[in-house]
Amino acid sequence: MKNREFLKWENAKQFLTPKIIAQVLVAHIEKPVPHLKITACYDDEGIIIVNTLTSLEINEQIDKKFWLGYLNCRFMSWYAYNFIYARAIRTMHLYDFYAQQIPIPNIPLSKQQPIITLVNQILSAKIKNPSADTLELERQIDALVYELYGLTEEEIKVVEGRQ
Repeated sequence: MKNREFLKWENAKQFLTPKIIAQVLVAHIEKPVPHLKITACYDDEGIIIVNTLTSLEINEQIDKKFWLGYLNCRFMSWYAYNFIYARAIRTMHLYDFYAQQIPIPNIPLSKQQPIITLVNQILSAKIKNPSADTLELERQIDALVYELYGLTEEEIKVVEGRQ
């Protein structure tokens, strides 16, 4: 590691574990309708991140792979855009203050498992081929999250920008 002598190594060691990381800047997208996209990934190597990324920790009752699928689902981006960032259009940062406002369902591991399974399938596909089309698996995660919140078809249309 370059410039390791300037790093407070004891503090940095906490990052050397598998974790969920996300871009600090949240992407605002205009078309087809204004929305944002949270982009998170799973770091299974335990890399040290820099200031363009953030590590999003969660309590032990929520599996990291569930958290990954949940953060990347359409509902979470819709929720964040409308309720956390108040439909802002420029420079939204996913700092701890904002991440802590993300609602996390209090569900047992057994209810998290279907999303974890789909996340593992997506990760496997992307490892084999980084440009693999995983859209159908992502839609299945979206459907499971909608089910967690009991969203109606009309509410799903709002979340997906179809209404």
